[in-house]
Amino acid sequence: MAPAAVVAATSENITISDFVYHKNNGFPQVEFNLSVNGVSCYAEKYTVPGEGYGCSVPEFTFDILEEQGPDLRLYHEVDGATLAGDFHILMNGPVPTILDQVGTSSSVLTPVGEGQ
Repeated sequence: MAPAAVVAATSENITISDFVYHKNNGFPQVEFNLSVNGVSCYAEKYTVPGEGYGCSVPEFTFDILEEQGPDLRLYHEVDGATLAGDFHILMNGPVPTILDQVGTSSSVLTPVGEGQ
């Protein structure tokens, strides 16, 4: 069996929760939490596609693939490897400019180039 560090760099299960989209002074803004303790992500005044937005832990970044943010790609740098996974967030809200996540969204992050 491979050492734990090697196994960890091959794939990683991540869940996104508390995803919120809203417009702030006419500019789009998204924020969400990851199932990794204490990691939150945020972007405002982004463009679509938008690349390289940061999270509270620098090893995590994300790309926004759709205007209201529910389609995104998350990256995680682990032991010199880059893992990535795509997410689709189910959204609901009182108006199209204020949307909250329904449930959670999970994905398996795999090494870049494998399945992306």
